Amino acid sequence: AEDGETALLRSTHLSPKDTSPLLEREGKDPLDRGISAAELLRRPEMTYEKISPLLPGERLSGEAATNVETAVKYEGYIGRQQKAVEKMLRLENMKIPETFDYSVLTGLLAESREKLEAVRPATLGQAGRISGVTPADLQHLAVYLSERMRREKRKETRD
Repeated sequence: AEDGETALLRSTHLSPKDTSPLLEREGKDPLDRGISAAELLRRPEMTYEKISPLLPGERLSGEAATNVETAVKYEGYIGRQQKAVEKMLRLENMKIPETFDYSVLTGLLAESREKLEAVRPATLGQAGRISGVTPADLQHLAVYLSERMRREKRKETRD
């Protein structure tokens, strides 16, 4: 039901005539263009309960209504966070060759280089858990390893 309601909010188009009374009650200026119900709900002063009279059919209530409101209001943020988590997990598992020469990374702090050479982590995630290795150094290492993998793939496809 919640997914269907979220889809309904995205697909329901509201005209300025539909939204003006509600916005005026909230002390906001009327819109000069149409808007989806989801866009209207994303406005800070709006709630699912306030906009539900503008929607066709029966509405959700209680926890289901709260879940829909939260999903719509924060979907952009949640999507960005999900992408960041997925990227972090990919990086976490990025392999570092056993014989990797850390001296090729000229931008590393000396302390980070020494610790990486001493510990010889197998993955970027392990490298990130070494005390004294900075996030900037991890980023530098990740970029270098990504570029190296891309070069190797291009070389494989040419051979």
